[in-house]
Amino acid sequence: MGKALFLWCLAGVIAFVGLGVLYFRWDRNHREDQGFQCLEADRPEAALEIFTRLLAESPTNVRALEGQSMALLKQEKIREALPFVRRWIQADSASVKALRTLFGILDAFSEFEEAKKVGEKLLDLDPHDQTTKRKLAAVYLSLGEYDASEELLRELLESQPKDLGLTKLLAEVSRGKGDIEGAVRLYQQFVFRQPENYAAQMGLAVMLHESQRSAEAVPLFQRVIERDPSRKRTARYHLGLALSRLGRVEEAQKLMEEVRQYQLAEGAIDDLPLRPSDPDLMLRASRGYFIRKEPQKALELLRRLLHNHPDFAPAHQLLADHYEEIGDLPNATAHRQKAKRSP
Repeated sequence: MGKALFLWCLAGVIAFVGLGVLYFRWDRNHREDQGFQCLEADRPEAALEIFTRLLAESPTNVRALEGQSMALLKQEKIREALPFVRRWIQADSASVKALRTLFGILDAFSEFEEAKKVGEKLLDLDPHDQTTKRKLAAVYLSLGEYDASEELLRELLESQPKDLGLTKLLAEVSRGKGDIEGAVRLYQQFVFRQPENYAAQMGLAVMLHESQRSAEAVPLFQRVIERDPSRKRTARYHLGLALSRLGRVEEAQKLMEEVRQYQLAEGAIDDLPLRPSDPDLMLRASRGYFIRKEPQKALELLRRLLHNHPDFAPAHQLLADHYEEIGDLPNATAHRQKAKRSP
């Protein structure tokens, strides 16, 4: 009877402990799930609190290390995330996601030697990982390992011949090897296949200029300026360099001054959110919008400026110049008169 009672009590204790273990695991998994739900809901701060508590209880918890890393990265706290990513890999060395995360961080920090090792390990785990091949090719290029980079890039281009990014990298490999003409040929082939790709035309023009063929580069730069507003400033700058090399100094100086004005305008537009009520900055930003061929934004900003500062002469002058340029002489005259009357 005593032995039976003992065994019954022992079974009860084991069952109680087992239930406790099961509850602990359920509670941990539940909190982990809550943390990842916060990440999905774009609430990284809340996720960070959950994963920090979980790691305090169990420093090698793989899911908590993953969550902590992702929460910090979502907040763009890359350096703070790095040690947790390393711990995540230590806890799960075969995690492709962890290795990819580390690879991306190292590449962003230009830690190319370590990035190379991580990238090569990723390719060992998944030889068909196209994204890693592309990034590793760029890492090899940064390290001056041109043959390794070229091998990966040519392999990728076989299946993605229309990818300009890969062509650019391969052109940089040729350039690194001292073969500028080889880089020119790569861009020429790409432009032949995609004649309306102005990014490719820009790359070709730059390579032609570098290979002392500036006369051929000039019409390409001009075409990019005319047809691709997003590259207009950069193309103007390079066109100025090409014209200067060709002895067309006056044209080059004019272009460089336009580039300088454009840079000042861009700076004013970028600074405007920091000082949205500064009249001088509002005026410079308005000029910037006119330079960028966004007159509606410029006019809206000038209206706000004159609502708060109705006698601000430079704003009236800028409006007068704009209206005169578009042929609206009555408005041009009215604002010019206001500019003269303003103190």
